[in-house]
Amino acid sequence: MSIGKSKSILNLMGKMSDRILSKIFSYTVFLLFTVFTIFPLVWLFYSSLKPKAEYLMDQLALPKAWTITNFVDALSVEKTNLVLFMGNSVIYTFSSTLLVILFAMMASFAFSKLPFKKTSAVFYSLFGLGLLITVQALLIPLFLFLRTVGLYDTHAGIILPYVAINLPLAVFLGTTYMRELPDSMIEAAEMDGAGKWLVFLRIIFPMCEPVIVTMGIMTVLACWNEFLFVFIFTASDATRSLPVGIYSFSGETATEYGVQFAALVIGIVPMIITYALFHKRITYGMVAGAIKG
Repeated sequence: MSIGKSKSILNLMGKMSDRILSKIFSYTVFLLFTVFTIFPLVWLFYSSLKPKAEYLMDQLALPKAWTITNFVDALSVEKTNLVLFMGNSVIYTFSSTLLVILFAMMASFAFSKLPFKKTSAVFYSLFGLGLLITVQALLIPLFLFLRTVGLYDTHAGIILPYVAINLPLAVFLGTTYMRELPDSMIEAAEMDGAGKWLVFLRIIFPMCEPVIVTMGIMTVLACWNEFLFVFIFTASDATRSLPVGIYSFSGETATEYGVQFAALVIGIVPMIITYALFHKRITYGMVAGAIKG
């Protein structure tokens, strides 16, 4: 065998070994990331089925006596207000999502299809600035505003900030998606006598289903899991959401760990199911909006 062939074989073997090592490293990193991501959820689920005494003895061990008592106590109206907290979360999430979709679609239609280019650019830039404002920067001004107008500790005082916070991203997605829809359809509909509202409702809205689904799911996830606004802008159980209500189970002297874990599972499961069912739609809507933009 010639020296040239030997060198080529060695180079090929070196490249193959580098690829194998690269794959081993990549799979190891992904495996560790998966374990560290899934284990807290698994631990939460089986801890919610442990009696409090077992949890205090060994926090990581599997339950010796599996029980659903924690879930019964968490859902008991006499012991907790979890059902009320869940109802408030549903109200906040459902109302905010509907308003975000409605306002975002109308604003996106105006920015992308109505002939007010200069005015649209100014207002669209203002929505873009909304993406740069952090929630923490709004806490004190919003608190003072809500106290002044009488919306502190009310459902409306939570829904309106939720809409304002989630609207900029929804407008950005909707506008970038609509800009690539053909204007010829709108012109044809207007020649047949359709007004702007009819064009919006009968043509644009149905064609934007992918991005609407993306807006809706992202808003649902954001509102259902939100903690800070409700914690600061509410003062009674009548307006507290599920995350804040679960936090209230922790007292200064004692904490009902089992009940708190069960309540966390009850709050997490709907979001896991939602994402499992619609994660492809979320990805498709985000990619479609980004590519069209």
